[in-house]
Amino acid sequence: MALKSGEERLKEMEAEMAL
Repeated sequence: MALKSGEERLKEMEAEMAL
């Protein structure tokens, strides 16, 4: 579960970088 949270946060961080 913790791993899933980390991956989701990573994707959000990448989306912000793309912005």
